[in-house]
Parts: sequence; structure tokens; C-alpha cells
Amino acid sequence: MKQHRIGYTLWPAKFDLVDPGSFLDEAEELGVDTVEIPMFATRLIADSAILEPAMRIFEDRMRGRELGYTTHALLSINLMDAPERLELHEKIGRVCIEVTARLGARNMVLHCGLAEDASPDALEAAYARQRECLARLGNFAAQHGVLICVETIWNFDGRETALP
Repeated sequence: MKQHRIGYTLWPAKFDLVDPGSFLDEAEELGVDTVEIPMFATRLIADSAILEPAMRIFEDRMRGRELGYTTHALLSINLMDAPERLELHEKIGRVCIEVTARLGARNMVLHCGLAEDASPDALEAAYARQRECLARLGNFAAQHGVLICVETIWNFDGRETALP
């Protein structure tokens, strides 16, 4: 018989997850198996770098628990963005992978990109940029024992994205 696993995202009020301790305590009390750390609600990354004091708090609070962990990368990463901004998106993606590995998570959720121009040629070029970036980030993630899980997102604000 297959054993089912249950997990959920730690979702703090006002997207302010500075100290995950009480949230992790609650998850253990509820008996879930896995929690997702939403990096976009933490203060773990600034200026494309890990904020070590905040990182140490997370590592300390997560150590020794029976929970499994996943992470959700920053929402601002857009691998379909204009070519002149892709280097920064990739740099932030690599930092998110490093945080994921340090937290002991194997999976990192990353949203697919959004493209401003929906004309066929521009959209195909944006998809190509995303594929190339994902390949590079995937290689980096593999070196850190992390699997990138690409999550689709809806079209909004007139921007196009990948279909499921």
C-alpha cells in the first residue's frame, strides 16, 4: 500500500517569515511530512546574496526535525525577461538554489517566466531564453543536490507565459 505524504507552505501573515520556528512547531504538531519554505516571504536574500544572520536562524530552527523541506524561489525571477536582464535573474536563481541546499531541501519550485511581447517570434525567443537559463540553472542545481520544479503561472497584465 502506498504511503501518502502531506505537506503545505509556511504562509505567514503579511509575507513576513523571519523566524520559522513556530510555523515548524505547528507543522510537526499537525503531523505533516513536508513544508515548503517560501523564500519570497523571508529575508534570506538581498542584493543577490545570502544574508548570513537570517540564514543561520533558519538553519538553526530547521535542524533536528523530522520534517522534509522544499523551497519556493523568489517570485521576481523571470527567465523569459529581456536578454539584458537575464544575468541578474540567473544570479538570483543560483542564490535560491544555494539557500535550498543549505536548508536541506531537495526540491525548489520556480515559476516559469513571463514575456511582455506575445508576437510569435518574440515569444519563441523568450521561450528559448528560458530553456537556456533553465538548463544552466539545472546544471548548477544538480551540483548542489537540488531539483528545480518548474511551476506554471497564469497569464496576467498582458504578459504571456508557458502553458501547463
